Amino acid sequence: MLRAEVFDPARHWASLGRYMQRRAPANNSSPKILRLADYDGIKGDLFLILDADDEIRATSAVVIEPTRAGPAAKIYGRLHIESGVPHSLIDRHFEPMTFQWCLQRKIEHLFLTVNQGNLRVLDWVARRIGERRASRRPNEFTPEIGPQFRAGFVPLNRLIFERHCWQYVIYCSPQGKWFLDRKQSDLDPAAIEIFKREFPTVTQNWP
Repeated sequence: MLRAEVFDPARHWASLGRYMQRRAPANNSSPKILRLADYDGIKGDLFLILDADDEIRATSAVVIEPTRAGPAAKIYGRLHIESGVPHSLIDRHFEPMTFQWCLQRKIEHLFLTVNQGNLRVLDWVARRIGERRASRRPNEFTPEIGPQFRAGFVPLNRLIFERHCWQYVIYCSPQGKWFLDRKQSDLDPAAIEIFKREFPTVTQNWP
């Protein structure tokens, strides 16, 4: 039996230690890399999927980033779903937890990033959150949470330099405008192809 919880050091420290030692990918393998200091309920939170033995089987994070438009939430950071764990848990748990977290804090600007060249992950993320899926179908588990976010996500037509590497971006803002000040570069053709397929309306004028 799998369940979702918000990380609490008092309850989850032992589970997190076992996870980082035995199960975590490189991006989640230490407190520093995992950005554990940011998960205080104000700067951000870490969402966990645990099994009946209190072993962490999946993770996802939300972290506040200051922007010229006000606070923005970087979502699905440190996303890891262990083999054998159904991806429907994103819809059942991670998505509503993330969007509810933002709604409660009146955060309207959201974004997620994928490292350049990681096209398999970009394709997977774009399929899950893209226009073809999100704007026409609510989350069947929690249709009342976050419809304005689901329908508002669009891809940025540039790469951004974020945390020492070039990254693809999908974002949501009330004005539909990009809100982070970051160094930018051209998208590669394979990423453009993915974005055009999954966001056909907003990319129709892209070269």
